[in-house]
Amino acid sequence: MTLTAIHLCAGTDAAKTVLALHEAGIRTITVNTSTEYRLDRFDFAPNPVPVAANVYERFRSPAMSAGRFAFCWLGALGGLALRATGARAALERACDSAGRIDFIFAHWGSGIMPEVALLKGLRALADVPVILNMETFPTAARDSARQRFESLVLRRTAPLVDGLILGTKEMAELVEREAPALLAKPTLVAPFYFPRSFTATSEPPVIPARPGDDVIFTGWADLVYSINDVRAQMLELARAGLCVHTSPTPGLEHANVKIFERFKPRAFTSGELASFMRRFRASLVTFNTDASDSSSPRFRTSLPTRLLFTLAAGVPVLIPRGRLPASERLVAEHGVGLVYSSPEEARDRLLAPSWADVQRHAYASRERFAFDVPAFLDLVAKATRA
Repeated sequence: MTLTAIHLCAGTDAAKTVLALHEAGIRTITVNTSTEYRLDRFDFAPNPVPVAANVYERFRSPAMSAGRFAFCWLGALGGLALRATGARAALERACDSAGRIDFIFAHWGSGIMPEVALLKGLRALADVPVILNMETFPTAARDSARQRFESLVLRRTAPLVDGLILGTKEMAELVEREAPALLAKPTLVAPFYFPRSFTATSEPPVIPARPGDDVIFTGWADLVYSINDVRAQMLELARAGLCVHTSPTPGLEHANVKIFERFKPRAFTSGELASFMRRFRASLVTFNTDASDSSSPRFRTSLPTRLLFTLAAGVPVLIPRGRLPASERLVAEHGVGLVYSSPEEARDRLLAPSWADVQRHAYASRERFAFDVPAFLDLVAKATRA
């Protein structure tokens, strides 16, 4: 029997999970929870995915991002609040047309719990199990007050959750301290890797890489948020003698910094970006953070998307030591890259003839880092029986 799920997600962050659920053979009703933009469909390759409802049809504004957390405390009034947002009628139509709804898949973490509370306020969904995908916890990089609030939200809404996905053992330990009631539910402790559809049509790697195709950085160079400003790290590598390729970023003037045009979102799901990445010796995975800062636990527990996509593409990972502990552990355990202590160490290792062996191993290991359909379906079975 084909399972049907409501997929709660915030717009463009959902490409991975939309296609993963499809790969698992689950029929989905996709619901956009973005407070800033309306969506009619996701233009993923190979086929567009329709959006059944936009929760904030009437109240799309940045101010709603904070205010919506009040829904976690509304209880039975959630159904009335959902009517006020304008999405209740669309959701009821989607539920009626789907027939049986087997579960709600909420992506991701504490940030999606206001919308879980809203949907559980609908009579048709009150008894439908919820699987919560905790991609990141906590979401704030340096704000300890934000972490305390997220923990409060999780404790308050734990009764709404029937199954839980935690990306790392470190995250499981933090949840056990901050919201222990969640771990009483069926739990899968494993990264939510990218489905095979992201890289299935991409080209094989260039081994050894051509001269100058040393390091690629695919992260978003958003200089508004300091955590995303990794220009200093890229310049260190360039000054050490490695060619670093990145999308247009102000303040990166150096002969060894090469610029490529930013890829469109569809390139992630078509294999185009994975093919491009496989030209390079390594993919730089980093943020502007210091793991020794006790107020910044996010990267001690969570695996960033840029790491997971690099693993799915089968490209060696390059990480500066002491910034992303959970990611460093995974890379070291599986030998799929380098955690470097100095730019000179990175240069010497990447330009050595032996690095071709690391490239081959990373490419051969890519299936290890693909979405695990049987493990996910096992969790669904346990959560929907609970």
